[in-house]
Amino acid sequence: MLHDLSELFETPLETHSGPAGLREIFFDRDTGRIRLVAIEMARTAPRMEALIDAARLSTPVHDGGGWTLSVGDDEIAAALSWPEVLEQDAMDLAIWPMVVAGPLGTSFAPLLALSALRENAPDSNPTSPDTQTANELVAPLQQAGDWIGATVFGHDGELGRLTGLMFEPATRTIRVLRLTDTPAGGPVDLPYDRLRYRAECGGHLVVDATRDDLIQVGTENA
Repeated sequence: MLHDLSELFETPLETHSGPAGLREIFFDRDTGRIRLVAIEMARTAPRMEALIDAARLSTPVHDGGGWTLSVGDDEIAAALSWPEVLEQDAMDLAIWPMVVAGPLGTSFAPLLALSALRENAPDSNPTSPDTQTANELVAPLQQAGDWIGATVFGHDGELGRLTGLMFEPATRTIRVLRLTDTPAGGPVDLPYDRLRYRAECGGHLVVDATRDDLIQVGTENA
């Protein structure tokens, strides 16, 4: 049975540390394999955000129940945070005044501090998962949230909008692209291996299909 990734965004995930909201899902574009999930804990301890291996995901144990993420306090505390704190700190420093004077006459230059942060960022070895930063881990992956709602094109023009990424829980692999607003007049499911291209700027998708293909699939499924 396939599930839509949107299910995971709609209800809290159950963890050993309490409920968690899903911030993002990261997957490999070529294979459709789901690799990582970024969660936000409903409470502040021990950490708010964490990047967790998608292998910890499991389906709801009963109808209407939430998905389970098998992690606890210690693992959440040790996990990388996404988005990375350093990037957020850099953004905040960049909008400060050129110089800030303290009550005792001391001064602080936020832009100089920002430059120092960038020049002295912690070293990491991209080949080692133990030393990679969160941004390095997710850089080669796709974000599911960026795909949902994207316009889909085929050989002869626009085919509809992507509204679902249907995946197989046992393998954590996306198998089907669900399109709406199609020439068939309703939703149409296309095999994931029909995907040919995703534009980095604009986010549209290109699939190996025509308008007639979608109409035929829609007729067969009616």
